[in-house]
Amino acid sequence: MLAHISDSIINNILALSPLIVYGERGVGKTIFLYQLARSLEKHGLSIYFWTTHSSLRTLRSILRSTQLSDSIMIFVVEDYSISLRLEALSKIFDHIKHSLEQKEISCAIILDDFLPVNILLSAKIDPHYAKFLTTMLFWLSTVSRVEGIFFVGSTIENLRTGCPFKARLMAAYKFNFMRISRISRVRELTHVQMTSERIPVTIEKKPLWKAIISARGFVFIKEHS
Repeated sequence: MLAHISDSIINNILALSPLIVYGERGVGKTIFLYQLARSLEKHGLSIYFWTTHSSLRTLRSILRSTQLSDSIMIFVVEDYSISLRLEALSKIFDHIKHSLEQKEISCAIILDDFLPVNILLSAKIDPHYAKFLTTMLFWLSTVSRVEGIFFVGSTIENLRTGCPFKARLMAAYKFNFMRISRISRVRELTHVQMTSERIPVTIEKKPLWKAIISARGFVFIKEHS
């Protein structure tokens, strides 16, 4: 069974929406986002969760089960697919539009690996990919500023700079950033502020929480004041 994420941690995460969670490969971003999704579900939010096929295999191996929550709307996209991401996002927005019309909106959009890795790692993006990237960032940023709608997405870290790949664009669209780093089984979660300059610069780091990663996901052991 996944460990419970406390109300104080959840409230702090939601206050950072729209939020990008980043870190090196294998640090636990997928299990953390799924754990967050389950915790938010218990708080009465509708959850839209997507992940990639490769991350889903990792998630199932950690959970030791092939069964995920039936009450969370889950989308599985190909690691490198733009079209499947757009298709899934369109379905999510359709559901949110219907909820808005019914005046029943309180939801979280949680997108694991929300951008294809080939776009993230590309030194130069062609116009087609650039349009996709900016469109997705614009709409996710815009929708998450509607009252009652929250966005958390994950992406990989550029180890050389300590920032997410394409951090400048994300910062330009007013996303917040939270980095997960590791020391053995300990994970430290840090709120990172950075500029939107051509080469992003970290301007402030605020330690948030420490956790032990286990078969129950993130088990939080320390909350910073």
